[in-house]
Amino acid sequence: MDRREYPEAISAFEAAIKLRADYLPPYVNASLAYNAAGQNDKAEASLKAAIKIDPNSVAAHLNLGMLLAEQGRMGEAEDAFRDALKSDPNSAVAAYNLGVMLAKDRMPEALNWCHRASILQPENHRYVYTYAFYLRQSGSIEQAVRVLRGMTDEQVPHAEAYFLLGDIYEKQQQFSKAREVYSAALVLPGLTEQQRYGFAARIRQIQGR
Repeated sequence: MDRREYPEAISAFEAAIKLRADYLPPYVNASLAYNAAGQNDKAEASLKAAIKIDPNSVAAHLNLGMLLAEQGRMGEAEDAFRDALKSDPNSAVAAYNLGVMLAKDRMPEALNWCHRASILQPENHRYVYTYAFYLRQSGSIEQAVRVLRGMTDEQVPHAEAYFLLGDIYEKQQQFSKAREVYSAALVLPGLTEQQRYGFAARIRQIQGR
């Protein structure tokens, strides 16, 4: 799998399943290899076989949800993520994926799940940023600012959080605060050249305002 030799990986996982048909990991790993090889029907069958062996397998439900979402089968994917959360209410990955999925038409519930994911794994900057992003989308601007300030005050190296916070301040015509945020972002470690240029351009655009 690591070398992207998917047919060989599939063969090895299938052999492991024949040796121990009740052992879950080869089913889940085989599904990943099948998916990478473009055989999504077999990937789905492998995960459903794993769930039949252990209906409480968080890994199987999670991977099934992601596989189904990738295919645009959102209703089934939602069910799979909910099943993962029934098996483990503290699965931040399931909460995050469910929240993102629901954000299109069920924002209040989406916010609840994204908030849970950010609480369960506060060190995952993407989860925290996504929660703030949807807060802004829903009109909870001040709450979004609080979440984003929590990231920028800690100098979290997540460029999107700085862009979002600066944009909020610009929309509020708090240009000095926006400049402050963009300037702080310029010294973040790991910035790409494109991100660095973007922050510098935003500073120039609001210069003197």
